[in-house]
Amino acid sequence: MSSNLPNLPKLSFDWPFAYGGPGSLFQFKSQLEDFVVEESLGFELTGEGEHLCLWLEKRGLNTQYIAEQLSQFITTRLLNIGYSGLKDRHGVTSQWFSIPVKIGAEFDEVGFCQRINEKNPQEQISILLQKRHQKKIRRGVHRANRFQIRLRSLSYDGRDSEEGKCKIDLQLEKIQQCGFPNYFGEQRFGRDNQNVSRGLEWLNSGTASKLKPAKRGIYLSAIRSYLFNQVLAKRVVNGSWCKILPAETIMLDGSHSVFQAEESELETLQNRLQDKDIHPTGPLFGGINDRDNDNAGDSVSEESELSQLEYSISEPFIDSFRQGVMQQMKPARRSLRAVPEAMQWSWEGADLVLTFSLPSGSYATALIRELGSYL
Repeated sequence: MSSNLPNLPKLSFDWPFAYGGPGSLFQFKSQLEDFVVEESLGFELTGEGEHLCLWLEKRGLNTQYIAEQLSQFITTRLLNIGYSGLKDRHGVTSQWFSIPVKIGAEFDEVGFCQRINEKNPQEQISILLQKRHQKKIRRGVHRANRFQIRLRSLSYDGRDSEEGKCKIDLQLEKIQQCGFPNYFGEQRFGRDNQNVSRGLEWLNSGTASKLKPAKRGIYLSAIRSYLFNQVLAKRVVNGSWCKILPAETIMLDGSHSVFQAEESELETLQNRLQDKDIHPTGPLFGGINDRDNDNAGDSVSEESELSQLEYSISEPFIDSFRQGVMQQMKPARRSLRAVPEAMQWSWEGADLVLTFSLPSGSYATALIRELGSYL
């Protein structure tokens, strides 16, 4: 796909694979029950406060739609509705929402569920629990998501079923041990991956003020997610996505805290990597200025081989990063690998059933794509 902009490279969304690439074909999300997600906040709600939190299960409905319906039902601004993660429409998903309800007031959960379910007879919601909290639930605060996924009717390229299953078992064992490339999933880039090219065209058109904030955020996130994937792709190809390199910016497991690798500590850090205590990272590029032109706002020194790799990805987009609206995006780091927790799998005839947890922000589809292609 071309970006339709001069001096920018052709966009490619064919990210390389870490474990040999897909050797199977299967059906994914052909039924709602094939994709079950349960959100884990990672902290306890206090049980008191002016925010009522709803543990809500939804079938075939996305997070934004529920938030909009809640705001209408209690007559409040959409901004007052809290939730942490955007959950997929095509599945059975459970997550927390928070709504502003004064102490002593009640929320008519029966009336709300009835209203939604009458509007959407093929999709349903239910509220499983209510609990108060002192703060609004904000984006990205949850610790993890628990997945149960069924891949249906697997077939294999030139292999019988037993040989094909053995290959997938080996791939899953490697993923269980070492993790998988932490690519942003296809959901991030929109239908036919158009959010990146459209975002670049908008960013360079000088019409930033003419786009609604929600759409603006989608485009900016898609652009820097694409560039992160490009950096990760380079490191998958050279085999360093799961290694600690000189001048590596390292992230502690279970947090967003980062520190710089010292060359004298590389052996120790590699051992910590194998123990899943730390992870190598890639850049989430942000705005830059002429005084600080290092790695599109990132702090890694351009003198290292690693930072040269990262800069080679960002350099064609430097002029875009200088646009005023892009300056609002602060540079950050993201782990290059995702490590599933409590991962199990089983075969049921030609179907593969997977259960695992992933940290907030990692995509189950990035794991699944290592196993095969899906319809």
